[in-house]
Amino acid sequence: MFKSLPITIVLILGLCSFTAFSQSLEGPQDIVEFYHAFKDWISQFNLQYGIEEFAVRFHNWKANYEFIREQNSKNLTFKLGMNHFAGMTPEEFAALNLGYNSEYNLERRNKNKKNENNNNRNDNSRGKDRSSGKYAGLPKSVDWRTQGAVTSVKNQGKCGSCWAFAASGALEGLYAIKNKKLLDFSEQQLMDCSASYGTFGCDGGFMMDAYSYTKDHGIVLESKYKYAGKVKKCTHDPKKAVFKNTGMVEVPGNDCLALKAAVAQQPVSVAIEAANMNVQFYQSGVITEGCSTELDHAVLIVGYDTDAQGRDYWIVKNSWGSKYGQNGYVHIAMGDQNNGAGLCGINIAGSYPTL
Repeated sequence: MFKSLPITIVLILGLCSFTAFSQSLEGPQDIVEFYHAFKDWISQFNLQYGIEEFAVRFHNWKANYEFIREQNSKNLTFKLGMNHFAGMTPEEFAALNLGYNSEYNLERRNKNKKNENNNNRNDNSRGKDRSSGKYAGLPKSVDWRTQGAVTSVKNQGKCGSCWAFAASGALEGLYAIKNKKLLDFSEQQLMDCSASYGTFGCDGGFMMDAYSYTKDHGIVLESKYKYAGKVKKCTHDPKKAVFKNTGMVEVPGNDCLALKAAVAQQPVSVAIEAANMNVQFYQSGVITEGCSTELDHAVLIVGYDTDAQGRDYWIVKNSWGSKYGQNGYVHIAMGDQNNGAGLCGINIAGSYPTL
């Protein structure tokens, strides 16, 4: 019965259920303040909770609210905000919104080292020619959005399909650079049709495997194969494919300069550790701390720049919708932190398609 009630009534009824809990933590003078902030947050993101779920979500929201307030009081290089993930525990957030299996992919990367020079996986000359200036002359800043090579921010929803969005974004970028035309490619096709190449739909996947699939089968427009947020039967029609890459490259791991050089030529898919609250609630600024190198989420680097304080950072397109971060983007510090792995492990597993 309660699930059909208007959200305002549910809020009022739910308030009674957690009054004692709130008083025990903050004192009765804070109940109205937290209640109105929670109500505003629910309205902002157009959420609806049944009476059974209401108190649980409030508990999660309040814990996240306190964490964010404490972090923002430290005057860090970045700010956090109460985004649409604020009603989730960190564990729930990670289970529903990531999708990159680092251990399995590490095994594959090690196994594939013997084949780096074959036609499918091009050698990127790991570490060569540094002394002769291989990386000299790189642009001070790059932003492929301004070059018409980045589509609008998308939303993977509660599905671990980040790998498909990172891969499609890199393919979109390559196509736009080569053809001077920006098209939206289908993540759902990758979800439904590339399992035999090693991907797992909403349970994760790897961009290199997606590129192997599109090399063989091509990719269609998103409008012709729309995203469903779950795996469905493959209905790909090869005649509708609008683009095929001919190869792919793995960026040398733990090599910031190699990654920078790759991004200077096109958008690059990477993996990061996103199962931490600084990434989960990122709002603005440059993340310079608070994440490790346990890769669990795939994203797309679309450029790099330097902020007013002289901090170099990556411009990272996420797939959590435009209400996340800076209109769907997060800025992560560039460098050789963590023994070369970079902040959040961003230097470890870069890759991109080629023609």
